[in-house]
Amino acid sequence: MNYRQPLLPGRNIPALDRPLHLLYKPFGRVYPEMGQPKIESSEFLQAMQEIYESIYDIPNPKECTAYQALKASVKDDEFVSFKPTLPIV
Repeated sequence: MNYRQPLLPGRNIPALDRPLHLLYKPFGRVYPEMGQPKIESSEFLQAMQEIYESIYDIPNPKECTAYQALKASVKDDEFVSFKPTLPIV
């Protein structure tokens, strides 16, 4: 997925011109047979809208170019998959 951080509110610091890696871990212990972490695309996009509103102070996240690029990278896939950063033990 293509995640680029929007501008932080109240700061004159330009947004990074490179994608960032998002991390995700389901609650509880993760077992190897569970496979790579994933979340439903609709839940992921809803959570990102809430983050854009509360953290970045963006009143209409769906109109934000960073959100639109993120949504486009998720496409119409049912799930967003995340690569494990550490071996699952």
